[in-house]
Amino acid sequence: MGKSEQSTYIFTFTRRQTLIFIKDMLKEIIKSRGMKQTFIAQKIGVSVVTVSNWVQEKSSPSEKHLKKLSELLQVPIKDLVRSKFTT
Repeated sequence: MGKSEQSTYIFTFTRRQTLIFIKDMLKEIIKSRGMKQTFIAQKIGVSVVTVSNWVQEKSSPSEKHLKKLSELLQVPIKDLVRSKFTT
């Protein structure tokens, strides 16, 4: 990974950045751990449809749900998102 790619990963949300949820990472983690979307939805307090929408990239989790998802899956937030800098 080049220097510019490394600098795009962030840990905090700012007004100048748009976070882009990485659905493929979520799919891979769910599959590798044998988790069901129903289980994830129950644990973080959202509907199964919401989790399905995240996996299909129809929507992205809020900051609150992203933190819960990170904790549940035991992966850093930076592994679930990438940032797109806006002007």
